[in-house]
Amino acid sequence: MEVSMWMWAAGGIAAALVVVPSLKPDPKKRALAKARATGELDAMIDYVEGGVKLSKVDAWDQLFLELWQRYDRELAARLIMAITPKYTDTKIFHHWINQVMQIEPEIASEVFTQDFLMTHYRPELASQCGKCGCGG
Repeated sequence: MEVSMWMWAAGGIAAALVVVPSLKPDPKKRALAKARATGELDAMIDYVEGGVKLSKVDAWDQLFLELWQRYDRELAARLIMAITPKYTDTKIFHHWINQVMQIEPEIASEVFTQDFLMTHYRPELASQCGKCGCGG
């Protein structure tokens, strides 16, 4: 009887170890929800810059893509504009600026300032990206 009780207790602890972590909200989802609710970008910037498991460039690309596919394109453009100055030589950021300007010109004109585009946008880097990515 005592062994059976210990087995049940061990099973309960094992189940809790599996279930409880899955109840914790995903940090990326929390950051996206906060940005959507408040319009502030800090949570998303902190999420990527603060230690995601991917390279930061890959994490930014995936976040931009997720926002783009969900039609959160204004939020994507604002985030691109906020973080690109830190990654001025990184092709994928220029690709995303180009995407916004080509596909969502109204959003681009509302979000991207002329100063931002003159200072940070490099079309020659954007043109190096294609269907298979940018290679850097």
